[in-house]
Amino acid sequence: MLEGDNRFWLRPCIIMGIALTVRLAFLFMVVPIDFAWDSYHRWQIAYYTLHTGLRHGRMWDLFGMEYYWGILPELTEAFLLWLSKSSSLIAFRIFNATIGSASILLLYRICKKYFNERTAFALSLLAAICPPIVIWDTIALDGSLGVFFLLLSLCFYERRQYLCGVTLGLASMCRVEFYFVTLGLCLCYLVFERSGTKFVPAISGWLTVMGPYLWFLQTRTGDWLYQVRWNYLCSMGAWGLSPAWFSESLPWRVMWGIILFATILSLVHVYRKKPPNYIIWALFLGYTMFQGVVYTVSVTRYVALHDMFSIMLGLQNIRFVPNYMFAIILAPVLINKLRSAHFSNPLGRVKIKRGQVVSAVIVAFLFAAWLYADAPVCNSMSRDLKSTWWDAIDRSGLLSHYRGGTIIIDPGWPQVTYYLIQRGISHEHILGSLYCPEGERNQSLAWFRKENATWYIHILGVSSPFPELDTSGDHPPFYIFYAEHAMRVYKISGES
Repeated sequence: MLEGDNRFWLRPCIIMGIALTVRLAFLFMVVPIDFAWDSYHRWQIAYYTLHTGLRHGRMWDLFGMEYYWGILPELTEAFLLWLSKSSSLIAFRIFNATIGSASILLLYRICKKYFNERTAFALSLLAAICPPIVIWDTIALDGSLGVFFLLLSLCFYERRQYLCGVTLGLASMCRVEFYFVTLGLCLCYLVFERSGTKFVPAISGWLTVMGPYLWFLQTRTGDWLYQVRWNYLCSMGAWGLSPAWFSESLPWRVMWGIILFATILSLVHVYRKKPPNYIIWALFLGYTMFQGVVYTVSVTRYVALHDMFSIMLGLQNIRFVPNYMFAIILAPVLINKLRSAHFSNPLGRVKIKRGQVVSAVIVAFLFAAWLYADAPVCNSMSRDLKSTWWDAIDRSGLLSHYRGGTIIIDPGWPQVTYYLIQRGISHEHILGSLYCPEGERNQSLAWFRKENATWYIHILGVSSPFPELDTSGDHPPFYIFYAEHAMRVYKISGES
């Protein structure tokens, strides 16, 4: 009996151990400094929510985006900051690496349920070293927690509909695109099962989480669909000018239109056949269909094929982590079709079985090579962030000359806020220029005096209440103290 128990736990422990080891090694050895801009912005929201917002019953951000993203990851990070009594985002990065490894374990359980144990073990090992999944599990963003709850919902889907709905609601609190996917999964009880008795507990579980959340957004922003409007009707992942319906974006919109059409046909096929594992297909095809709609008709952002693979193209890659999960799960379906084609030939079955092993080894080797190739790129971005911003702050001499007062920072540069706080500047002495009234110069200067501003970190090209600072030289009461690349550090005198 003991031997059987050991065997039952052996493979899950191996999977969790490999996944966590790969992620922690990548975190500490390749990207010790988080290279993602959004990681610092989310940290800023978590840190200021913890130290300022909670006492007012709300989230908080220096740049006014505290409700733009899902709030569950930021609240989780705020809790970890409080628990660790630290201002570093490393605790949340380790949390993401752990929760991402737990997602691989859930993937193993799901594949074991719908396929078999050996297939599940092989696929989960591939997912454990899949480069995009590994990389984004080591960054302080929100995707890892959201994907964890999505996969957890599949474990509850058949027998515990209410818990399935609750976990889907928690996933929706992580990433706004999961609003639509999770509601679609709840509707699967009506579409595939034709069961209102299963749908009602599921949607009730979803509303148990999302009802208070949407009410909270309504009371704090005046719009319960605030995140949907700002993410998909305004920015669509891009700020400022970006290609819309221009000739350069049209080929990629056509590509996504084809993907959308193929996905809809696939969903219709799944509906007609209703395989035992239909919920896996519904989840990932539904997510791909949502991507197809967004990337085909969005007005400000288009996504090219290389956005799915290149780490150098910002954060588009993180939106495709569920797609990589699906591609890995899809592998046994194709292999099983090959096996059924050779079912009458025992020798053919042996060849296919051997082919499975060879294919798994080849894919694992390719994944390892891909991860190895990405490592220098990620490490370079990690070092670039330090040299571009943090070292520039050190070279400026601001920290050694700081004698109190408020440091004003232009919106959009949370890396600077993060570093100043790591170097001992209190969050109470850092403020975003977003809150400064624009228009009348005297009003803006009066606000600076009211906030006891002694330093101003201006970023060239960023919206500022004092546009003249984009030109070189002094502009009393702003006296240039240090300039490097796009950053200008101004000492503010008491004169106006």
